[in-house]
Amino acid sequence: ETIEKILKNEIEKGDVIIVSGSIGDHGACILSEREGINLEIELNSDCESLWSLITPLFENNIEIHAMRDPTRGGLSATLYEWALGSQVSILIEEENIPVKPQVQTFCEILGFEPYHLPCEGRVVIALPEKEADKVLNLLKNHPSGKEAKIIGRVIEKTENPQVILKTLYGTHRILENTSGELLPRIC
Repeated sequence: ETIEKILKNEIEKGDVIIVSGSIGDHGACILSEREGINLEIELNSDCESLWSLITPLFENNIEIHAMRDPTRGGLSATLYEWALGSQVSILIEEENIPVKPQVQTFCEILGFEPYHLPCEGRVVIALPEKEADKVLNLLKNHPSGKEAKIIGRVIEKTENPQVILKTLYGTHRILENTSGELLPRIC
């Protein structure tokens, strides 16, 4: 029953959005290697299996409305898939999104946003707020979930779904949904 609900990706107003760790690591690493971009910044992929990270969520009967690895299109594409599929708008807060400083620097130099870069070893979860603390504790007990954070919430049901980013300056802007992938499929 839980798996069926997750596969439907039906998120609801009030759901919180959790990410299991820093985003953009894999995409920055692969892009740097593929294009021969050497900025003398240490970039490492986050590529790893998610099974041992998410198994405790199932074992503890957590109510999950959606769960996905943000590989294709990164965090932005994942959130737009959910918003469009559930006809909701999502507000995420930039200050809560874990991004490693070297990935942020890489993105700033090249004009990318880490929200669009693929992540191979991260999971994004939408669930009722009442489950959030329990999920964060379970994720943080795993080596890959130490940076897990609530990054936003579903704010409204709407016929015009959007993903809105609250910036570090307190302003709001629409997070772009990339029309294509920045990186061609590699696996």
